[in-house]
Amino acid sequence: QEEEEEEVEEIVKEMPPELYCAVPSGDLGVIFDEQEQPPKVAALEDDSCLKDFGVVPGMVVDTIELEDSTKHYELTTNELTDLLLQHEYSEGRMICFINPDLVDITLKPVIEEEEEEMPLECEAHLPAGTIGCGFNHNPVAITEMDEDSPLHDDNVVVGMLVDTVMLGDGTVHYELELDAFLTLLHDHKDEEGRVVRFIHPDHYDELKTPKPPYQGPDEVTCTVPAGSLGVSFNGAPPFVTKLSDESPLHDEGVVVGMKVDTVQIDGVTHYEMDHLEVSALLKEHAESEEERVIRFVAPHYVN
Repeated sequence: QEEEEEEVEEIVKEMPPELYCAVPSGDLGVIFDEQEQPPKVAALEDDSCLKDFGVVPGMVVDTIELEDSTKHYELTTNELTDLLLQHEYSEGRMICFINPDLVDITLKPVIEEEEEEMPLECEAHLPAGTIGCGFNHNPVAITEMDEDSPLHDDNVVVGMLVDTVMLGDGTVHYELELDAFLTLLHDHKDEEGRVVRFIHPDHYDELKTPKPPYQGPDEVTCTVPAGSLGVSFNGAPPFVTKLSDESPLHDEGVVVGMKVDTVQIDGVTHYEMDHLEVSALLKEHAESEEERVIRFVAPHYVN
């Protein structure tokens, strides 16, 4: 037993503090102690190339740098074994062995991500399709962005607020709440030419685009003809976002921005609908002979 202790002491004495080994391709002829973490050399085969570098049992693997300059830190024994197996025939692997009694393990460096500088304002030109973003809150804020989101190209960063949305036909929407904004994106996701203006949250009040003053009647009640009305709605309560040039509602005095208060179909009155319900109801009865009466009110109207 005393002889074994003397042998162990001799090995420790011969163990250098640190060795950097540029190992060749192929098997390294090393056995690691599976019970030890970090990876500790348990034995070296007779023809192991590591002996030429001065590696001895008891030394610990500190780091390994692969041929592509990727450096790995704080590896477990299993992780190191898998890595060596995957890159067994690679040239240029650099392994650092240390004497654990003299040298501390190198910790993986913490890389601080640089925060993207937030511009005061920017306009994002949206392509057709999804834009890889998440939104929340009121005013609407962008809360997440996929790495491949097209908004990165327009300098949009997480945290900015939605100011206005312009659709492909030139219609501009102001002061949108979250539900109305998401509905607008969804309903027009296949359109080209959409533009969203984003602004810095700390300068929202000074940078936001004021909604143009409403110019139209307080109320319009009209019996509409059969067929398409050439009108688009959004929100709840639904408001008119677009009137085509051929819309019969022009003749009734209806203007963009007015809200739908009620829809009466053949004497049955429908109240408190959202834009999807109004659109579906009008479409369902578009070609029928039933009388359709719509009451529009100004956006400031309170029932």
